[in-house]
Amino acid sequence: AAFFQSFLKPLEQKFDKVKFVKLLGLVTQKQDPKKALELIAPFESSTKDHRDSRYMWQALKAEKLIGAGSTDEAKELLDTLSKEILVAYEVHAQIQSQVHKTNALLWKALGRPQDYFRSSILYLTYTPFAEIPEKERPRLAFEIGVSALIAPEEFEFG
Repeated sequence: AAFFQSFLKPLEQKFDKVKFVKLLGLVTQKQDPKKALELIAPFESSTKDHRDSRYMWQALKAEKLIGAGSTDEAKELLDTLSKEILVAYEVHAQIQSQVHKTNALLWKALGRPQDYFRSSILYLTYTPFAEIPEKERPRLAFEIGVSALIAPEEFEFG
């Protein structure tokens, strides 16, 4: 985080706005979610005039809220974001991917396997296979498969 604050933050205006939010996500990935929320909060204002970076920032904030246990606030943010994206024009697949991944994380935290399965399938739809970290693939496949089997009305075998 110190490297980010001292070296990368001053270069924010030189980065593509969406890529900068992705970089912010990488920096906060291993941090305590509450500390991560504090770190990302100042960047909300710099995304307000750029639709795609705002969408990415909101998905990142929702991810950190879920990690911090604020699932109600995260759900409200993701519901609003999903509705906005639904009516928006040409939202990049990278953003769709991140939003669906965050939705899946929310449904997993709330113990809703059917919603987790649907969001995970949408995440996979918008995500090139090569972009899913190799270490995450077995866990992701297992969790999606199990959620499909235990989710009511997803698969009925007779």
